[in-house]
Amino acid sequence: AYMKIEREMNPKAMQQELDHLHKKYSPLEEDLEQKQAISINWKRRSELLSQEVADAQRESTRVNEEIFCLSKEAADAQQKIARLNVEKRRQNEVIAGLREELGRIQLEGDEAQRCLEERKNVEIASTREELKIALAQCETLEASRLEMKQNLDEFIDVLSISSHDVHVT
Repeated sequence: AYMKIEREMNPKAMQQELDHLHKKYSPLEEDLEQKQAISINWKRRSELLSQEVADAQRESTRVNEEIFCLSKEAADAQQKIARLNVEKRRQNEVIAGLREELGRIQLEGDEAQRCLEERKNVEIASTREELKIALAQCETLEASRLEMKQNLDEFIDVLSISSHDVHVT
């Protein structure tokens, strides 16, 4: 308390005390000012980073929305591909059925053609046989006709001779 009174009464002592305090607290003040400047810098950086984070979050939201849209489009495309694959399978089954039917028809056509050829050959052979038989019958008839003509000629000759003899007698 005595020193306090002395300081208050003695301006020199008071100045010394002030100088001492200034010397003691001046570095702390400078340190405080530096720390406040650093704090302000960090606050600005934090605000900038917060802004960047907000921008990044908006961009992330936009990208997520775009990914969602693309995922939906991809799902739609996959469904369309699945429907097209089902349709393709169905068409392939129809084509396979048509090919099978065509093969069966071709086999039936080949069989019908073979049957027609056989029937034609049988008919030709039968007709040839019938023609041979008819020719043989014609030859037989011709031979019979010739024999009958010869018999008739002979009979006429016999009659002529007999009628000649009848006239003469």
